[in-house]
Amino acid sequence: MRRGSQKSSSNLPVLILAGAVLVAGASFLFSSRGHRSDTDSSSSSGGFPVNDFLTNAQSLRGNRYTVEGSVVKTLEYVPESGRIIAVDVAGNPLPLLIPKRLEALNVERGQRYRFAVTIDQRGVPTVDSAKKF
Repeated sequence: MRRGSQKSSSNLPVLILAGAVLVAGASFLFSSRGHRSDTDSSSSSGGFPVNDFLTNAQSLRGNRYTVEGSVVKTLEYVPESGRIIAVDVAGNPLPLLIPKRLEALNVERGQRYRFAVTIDQRGVPTVDSAKKF
């Protein structure tokens, strides 16, 4: 009896994480903030292109940004990858991945941070460093 390759299952956590970030971010954006116009979502967001991210996060891969905002809540914890948090950036909730290598970073709801983020190859904004205000 021939067994199928188990190689594809190693990508499953990555695919689940990318899907969770996009779904959680989009659902949080539309459920708690309602619909925003294009001008609202891009105004004074600290240089982060919110509209571009919401439209096509893949187009931002490899770019680095500084994101300033308040932590709204933890959206998800993925043991293999880290925590996904929502940060209020100029009135727009933005999902950020805090990778496992930064698991000692203790963020709590309402705290203000300046995050250095890189958009990874999956289009996920990933925290490189954080400084509390």
